[in-house]
Amino acid sequence: MDRRDFVKRSVLDGLALAAIAPSAILSFDKQFQPHSKRKDSDFSSIDRLSAWKEDLSINEHLHPDFISYLPDVEYFLIGNGDIQGVLQYCRSFRDVGCSFLGLTIMDPEHFCRKWSSFLYSPGRGFSNTNLWLEIDGKRIGATPDNLETIEWDFVDKVPLIRITWRVAEFEMVESIFVPHKGAHLFRSIETVNRSSKECRLRAGLNLVPNPVLFDDISWDHTKRELVAKGFWALRLGADKVATRSGRYGIVVENVKIDPGAEANIKFIYSFTKDYHPHSEKFFGSIWKESAAYWTAMNSFVCDHQSLNHMWETSKIGLKSHIAKSGKRDSGIWEYGMEWVRDDVMVLIGLVRGGLFQEARRVLNHIFHNMISKDGRTIESSQTFDNSMTELDQNGELLFGAWVYLCWTGDTETIRKHWKKICLVAEFPLSNGFIDDSGMIRSSREYWERGTSYGVEPGYELAYQFWVSIGLEKAAEIARAFGNDKYASKWKRAAKSIRYAYLQNPRFRLIEDGHLIKRRTVDGKWVKEIIPPDRMSMPKDTPLSEETVSLLEPDMSEVLPIMYETVDPSSELSRSTLSWVESLWNERWTGGGYERYNSSSEPEPPGPWPFASLFAAEAHWEAGSFDKAIRVVDWLAQMPGFKSGWWFEYYPAYGHPGIGAVGWTWAEIVNLIVDHILGVRPSMKNILIRPRPGRFINSTTAKLRVRDMELTLQVERTNQKPFGFVNGRRVAFDSGRLYIPYSEGKKVMIHLYTNL
Repeated sequence: MDRRDFVKRSVLDGLALAAIAPSAILSFDKQFQPHSKRKDSDFSSIDRLSAWKEDLSINEHLHPDFISYLPDVEYFLIGNGDIQGVLQYCRSFRDVGCSFLGLTIMDPEHFCRKWSSFLYSPGRGFSNTNLWLEIDGKRIGATPDNLETIEWDFVDKVPLIRITWRVAEFEMVESIFVPHKGAHLFRSIETVNRSSKECRLRAGLNLVPNPVLFDDISWDHTKRELVAKGFWALRLGADKVATRSGRYGIVVENVKIDPGAEANIKFIYSFTKDYHPHSEKFFGSIWKESAAYWTAMNSFVCDHQSLNHMWETSKIGLKSHIAKSGKRDSGIWEYGMEWVRDDVMVLIGLVRGGLFQEARRVLNHIFHNMISKDGRTIESSQTFDNSMTELDQNGELLFGAWVYLCWTGDTETIRKHWKKICLVAEFPLSNGFIDDSGMIRSSREYWERGTSYGVEPGYELAYQFWVSIGLEKAAEIARAFGNDKYASKWKRAAKSIRYAYLQNPRFRLIEDGHLIKRRTVDGKWVKEIIPPDRMSMPKDTPLSEETVSLLEPDMSEVLPIMYETVDPSSELSRSTLSWVESLWNERWTGGGYERYNSSSEPEPPGPWPFASLFAAEAHWEAGSFDKAIRVVDWLAQMPGFKSGWWFEYYPAYGHPGIGAVGWTWAEIVNLIVDHILGVRPSMKNILIRPRPGRFINSTTAKLRVRDMELTLQVERTNQKPFGFVNGRRVAFDSGRLYIPYSEGKKVMIHLYTNL
C-alpha cells in the first residue's frame, strides 16, 4: 500500500461533495424548509434531494480554510514540543475564498488535520483569529492593502514571525514567538505613533475555538483570561489588565501613546494556567533561556542567500514539528501517522542541526514505540507481514543510531537500546529474506507500492543499499561495545549484500552502465508494473488511465551516490545521474524532480522537494554543482520558501490533501552539513571535506560535535588547498582534514579549497 492511500479516500470524497456545489467548498445550495408545498409521498428520494438543493436557501458550509493545499499559500510553523502555532498567509484569498491571514494552534502530542486544529471555525475558517486595534475610536487591523511584510525575523538568534502593517501615521509590528519550551505562544503588537498628537489605544483578540474540540468558553476572573474547555483546555490572556468583550473577546483598554512613542501589548495563548502573564520577569526569563537555547544551535552562513534562508527555516521546522515525547506526524495535516524511515531522516537532520535533545527524544520514541518484539519496524503506525514489511527501515534506523552516536557521543542512550538494535539488525538477516542471490527479497518497493500495484517479488536497490550500510555501521557500534561476535557477523553481511547488488554477475542492480531499481527473483530487470486491477487504482492518475506504467527511472537509484557507497566520480555514478535526469520537469514546466517515472504514479504527477534534494546531494558529491544548485533555486521560487513550509510535493493538476513533511527540512540540513561543509564525525574522529562548489565562495559555520564546538570557515581559492587548525597550518592537499576528538573543546578551522 502506498502511504498516500490513507489520505486519498477523504480527498476524493471531498472532491465528490464539492462537485455538487458551485465551488470547492463542501456545501449544498439549499437547506430544507418545513413549509415546502411538496409532499414526501409525491417524490422519490432522488427527487426530494433535488428539490432540497434547488428550492431552499443555504446557511451551512465548511469554510475553504479547511483546504491545506491552497494556491500561493505560506504557512509559518512555530513550536517547541509543547505547543505549535501556524500562521496562514495566502495571496490568492480572493480567488479561493480562504482567509488572507489567520492563526491556528495545535498540540504536537496529538496529530490533526487543518480543519481539526484548535482555532479553525467551520463557518469562519481562521478569520476570527486576527488581532485588531482601536485608535481614538477607529478600529483597524492588518489587511491586504496595508500589509507591508510578513517574514521570519531573528532577535538574539530567537525566531519570530513578523507581520508589519501601516495605517495613516501609525506603524504596527506584530510578532509571534514560542519559547524553546513550555506550552505558551506569545502574540505581541507594537504600535508606533508617528503623528504629532497623543492617542489612546485599545487592542483586542478573539478566542473562537474549534467547536468540535471545545464546548465551554468562560472568563477566569482571577487571571483575567478567556478559557476554552472541551477535549483540551486553551487559555488566552494578556500582559496588561484585560477585560472580556462579548463571549469570545479579550481587550486591553486605554493605552496611552505619546507622539513619537510606542506601545507594546502581548497576548498569550497557553495550554496551562501555571504562568504569570502580567509579570515582565516571567517573559524576561523565558526570553533569556530561549536566546541561550537558539544561540547554542548549529549555525551556517554563506554568500548564497537562498541557502542561508533554507538553513534557518529548516532548523525552525525540525524543532517545531516534534512533540516533547519524540513523536512526530510524518505529514503535517496529511498523514497523522508515523514511519521509522521518516523519523530516522529527521533524527539525522536534527543532530546535524545541533538539536541533540530533540534527536534523543526521537530516537527514544522509535526504540520504545516503533519496533516490534522481533525487530520489525512500523510504518503508517503499524507493522506488516514479511512480504510487505519495509526492510529498508531496519537499515536506516541502524545508520541513524550510528550518526547520532558519532555526533553526540551519547553512548548511554545507545547502550540502553542495544537489545532493540540487535533485533533490528538481525531481522533482515533471518526469516528467509536473503536468498541465493545474496540479496534481500521483498514484494514491496521503496515508495511503498506492493502487489496490488503490480510489484512482484524481487530485489529492490534501496533495500539492499540501506540494509548493507546500516549493518556496516551497526558493526562499528558493536565493536565499540566489545561485541565482536555481532561486529564480525554484521560486517560480513553488509559486505555480502553490497557485493551482490553491485557485482553479482547475474543479479547486480546495474544495466547499461547505470544503477537500476529492481530485478525479479529470476534476474530480469523490472522496467514496468502492471496492476492486476487497474480500475482499482486512484482515479485520474497515470496508473489508472495509462496502459504502460514504467518503473524506471527512480530517484532512489541515487542513494548509493549520495552516501558514497558508489564512487561519485565514477562512470557508474555519472551514468546513473544522467539516467534519472529525465525526472526533471517530467510532465510539467517550472522545475523539480519527480520521485519516479510519472507513468506509474498513483498520484497526479509533480515534483517532490525531498526527492529533488536526493538529486541535489548526489550531484554535489559528483561535482555537478550546476544541477545541484538548480534544485536550491527551484525550491527558492516555490510557494513555501518564504515560510519554510514546502509541501510534500506539488501536483501538476488537482489539489489532493497535502501537508509538510519533516523529511524535506532534514535533507536541506544534510545537503549543507554533509555535502557542502563536508563535516562527518565517525567513531574515531571528525572528517572535514568541504566542497563549496563554484556557486559558493565563502562560508562560516559553528557546529556542535559531542562536547566540542567547531568554528569552520571555508573559502574558495585557485591555489593548492591549505588550512589552519587553532592557528597552526595543517596539510590539506587532498581536500580532507581529520580532527581528533582530543583536539579540545573549542576548535577554530580555516580552510581554503579549490573543490
